[in-house]
Amino acid sequence: MFFSNLLLYRLTQDLAKDLGIDGESLAHALKSKPARACGSQELTT
Repeated sequence: MFFSNLLLYRLTQDLAKDLGIDGESLAHALKSKPARACGSQELTT
């Protein structure tokens, strides 16, 4: 399978320090917006 619009990001420790992001706050932010399937009339979630 080929992904034509695939974007990958790597959060390095230096960038995380500059942005003030730690692992716990990132995990909390990701838990607050869980992924869900699109409905029958939705193009995106």
